[in-house]
This record gives sequence, C-alpha cells and structure tokens, in this order.
Amino acid sequence: DAGTVTATAGADQVIDLAWTATAEPGETFDVYRSYGACPGGAFERVAAGLSGSTWSDVTVSGQVEYSYVVRRRDPSGFCESADSLCAATTTTGPCTAPPVFAGAETVANAGTAACGLEVSWSAAADNCGGPVSYSVYRGSTAGFVPAPENRIAEGLSDTVHLDPSVVPGQDYFYAVRATDGANGSADPNLERRAGRASGPLADGPWSTGAEVGDPAVTYSSSAGAGGGAVPEHVGWEFATNRVHGGERSFFSTYSDGQCTAVTTPPLTLSADQTSTLRFWTAWDIEDRWDGGVVQISDDGGATWQTLGLSPDYPGTFRSSSDACGFPTDQPSFTGLGFLSFAEYTADLTAWQGSEVLIRWIFSTDGAQTEEGWYVDDISIEHTQVPGSCTSGSGAIFGDGFESGDLAGWSTSQLGG
Repeated sequence: DAGTVTATAGADQVIDLAWTATAEPGETFDVYRSYGACPGGAFERVAAGLSGSTWSDVTVSGQVEYSYVVRRRDPSGFCESADSLCAATTTTGPCTAPPVFAGAETVANAGTAACGLEVSWSAAADNCGGPVSYSVYRGSTAGFVPAPENRIAEGLSDTVHLDPSVVPGQDYFYAVRATDGANGSADPNLERRAGRASGPLADGPWSTGAEVGDPAVTYSSSAGAGGGAVPEHVGWEFATNRVHGGERSFFSTYSDGQCTAVTTPPLTLSADQTSTLRFWTAWDIEDRWDGGVVQISDDGGATWQTLGLSPDYPGTFRSSSDACGFPTDQPSFTGLGFLSFAEYTADLTAWQGSEVLIRWIFSTDGAQTEEGWYVDDISIEHTQVPGSCTSGSGAIFGDGFESGDLAGWSTSQLGG
C-alpha cells in the first residue's frame, strides 16, 4: 500500500498530503477524498498517476474537514492496492464547499385526475452553515445535464416537489441539486430519476405481446417450483422466428438443467369482477422430462400455485429430476412438435381484489434439448390499470422561480 499517510493544513484552502511509501519503477499513486472525519464516507478520486510521495489538494474549502486515503497502482495500471490508513484535517480560508447531497431518489406518479409527478430526495447536509435549499431540473432524455434552462423550481426547503406541468404517457427525467445559502455553492450530482404520469387506477385489461413498447416483464431463474430461488440461467428472451401476433414472442431458450421464468409485473385484479388470463403458446419440449408450467403468486413471489388451464395442460412430468423440482405427474406443456400456436385461458376469480404475479416457468433435466417454449399475446381482463389524467399546464420549462418559501407541494410556472 502507500504506507502511512499524513494530511496537514497548508495555505488557505490547501491541504498537503504525504505518504511514506516510495513508488517502484512504473508504479504510481492515486489519492481519494471524502468529506468528514476518518474513516470517511463516499470517497472520490481527486488525483491519479502520481509518482512522488507528496501532493497538495488545492480544490478544498476552508473550515471543512476532509479525509484522505492513498492507493498504489502497479505498472500495468489495472491493479490497485487496498486503501491506506485514513488521514484527515481541516484547513483555513473561506468556507466554499457545497452541501453533501445524494440527489434525486424517486419520481412517483401522483395518480390523480390532474397529471403530476412527485420528485423526492433525502435531506442534504450543509458544510458551511446553510440553510440548504433545493433546485429541481427536468429533461426529456436520461442523460440530460442540469442547467438553468431546464430548471423548473429553485429555493425549495422541503424534500419533495410536485411537478404538475406534465402530460400523460410521456417519460420525464429529473435531477435535484442542493445549494448552501451561506455561500451559494451547489452540489454537482448527476443522479437522475424518471417517471410517467397517468390518472387514477381503473378497471381495464392488461396485455403484453413482447412487442416494443409493451409493459415490461421480469426474466428470472428460480430453483424450486414453489418458492426459493438460486439463479443459474438467464433463460427467456424475445424471439422473432415464431410469433402469434406482431413481430415478437417470449421464448424460453433451451439448455440442460434450466429453471427459468418470465413474470408479469404486480397486477391488482379488480374486485367483484371475473378476471381471465389468456395467452397463446407453442412448444417443442422433450416429452415428460422437460416442461413449462403457468403459476400465480399472491404474496409477492414468496410462494407459487399452479394455475389450472383450459384446455388442460397437454402432458405431465414423469419424475422430479427437472431443475425446478416439479413433482411427478405435475401438469405441464411438454411434448415434441407442437409448434402451431394455441390459445389457453385460466380463471382468476379466486384472486379477485388481490395483487398477483403470474409466471411462465420452464424446467429441464440434465440431458437432451429441443427447440423450446414460446408464449405470446398475454392478456388479463379486469385488472386495475392506470387511467387518464389531464395536464394542468403545458410542459413548460422555467428558470426563474423566486427564491423563498416554496416548500411543500406547490410550484410556480414562468413564461418562456
């Protein structure tokens, strides 16, 4: 490592570092810095490729404690030592540091008749006395850079902000920065979070056909047909060679010892309604040794039950030697050459009013592979789906919110 590190106050806004190790030919040292006393927090690299054993940090604030560690890097540049012991100090000069702030954390849909997206964050810690205020920025792409022209609120003292100037069905991206009122310094974080506005939940159908823009599903590996999981394979993917409708379907892939699933997002079935699951499927699966099963969970995926289907499953497992461990005679999609899509349904009445997950789980034994299992055009009647909302104002950006008390849920819109 870098040996013993010392940190001492230099001139105003300067901290001088020294360490006892000497670099061998080709070796270098990197310096990492964190706010606060040792052992420090989130260290960031502030110097790299140093060949000597001293370095002066001229980018610090006065009156703020900083902690440092040094790492030795080998001649290849790829291998770095563990951290040295931490050293910390405070220097003189004006206090210019921004607050310590993690940035935006969540963007939640208001889910009301008037469109709105609710941005929230954890409180920042001031370095120079505060008070801390927050500015909110909005962009139309994930990589947007916060700037005055995309700032939609400033001077906020609360840790949540409701943006009402959004339209339904459009993705918005947000960043939040904290400013110390004692010196006007703002933190430079680039954390961004996204959201899409919609109205209150209402009864309606949910569907996906693996097409671009369809609702997202989850691909997972589950060892055990009824519960716990040990990831071994990624498994499911999109296919274009066999589809029922559109251009894509869900495809299991096929390998020995595979236990993988494609799962819906959490869906709430409408109360006092008869919900029905419908899907189209085709398969070419080693007969009775491998198979696919459709299951439902009403406890967030902790446990699963096999759904009865109409028509019935075409076959059963002959033993429990498959990777998921389905019991002998478990009904399943199995058998060779069933490559013409057929529709299957399941009655979900027993789960009225419940939040459920539904999965298509594919399990194989340790020998012989065939083509696999295709699932397409999944739909569920009578689910709680996002309704429409009305935008209270256009999607206008402003950069001139008046500083002051803009706490709580309010915002102001400026003409552009």
